[in-house]
Amino acid sequence: MKLKWAFLARSAESGDDGTFYVLSGNLRKIVANRLPVDFATIAVVAKFEYEKEEPIQESVNLWFSLVSPKGEELLDISKDGTEVDIKSVDGSEPREATMILDIANLHLSEFGPHKLTMEYDSKDGGREKVELVIDVGSEDEDE
Repeated sequence: MKLKWAFLARSAESGDDGTFYVLSGNLRKIVANRLPVDFATIAVVAKFEYEKEEPIQESVNLWFSLVSPKGEELLDISKDGTEVDIKSVDGSEPREATMILDIANLHLSEFGPHKLTMEYDSKDGGREKVELVIDVGSEDEDE
């Protein structure tokens, strides 16, 4: 299993047919007039692809951490790993599965890029890693 893509959204749900219902998908930049910026939830949306000989799993273990622009770990969301259900798309080629995970109570207290790192088990027994970035900017910044 390997990650095909992942993104952040304000809200997301998945349909039984592999479709997504997403609000503010591919969230990368937040413009704020003051700090902190708080989210009740943020969704991580991902699609995994399987090789032909690989069995399709019903769940995947994920690890998340959030690092501030200064490099400080703000949150170790799932130190021991979090098992997340994934939905396979029946009959699809390539063989794929989708996942949505809601992260609750996200608190961003600095301007600049915040890195959300997601790790998952790779088929060779190690972990694969992807970084998703939320850049918090002020309304006063020049575009």
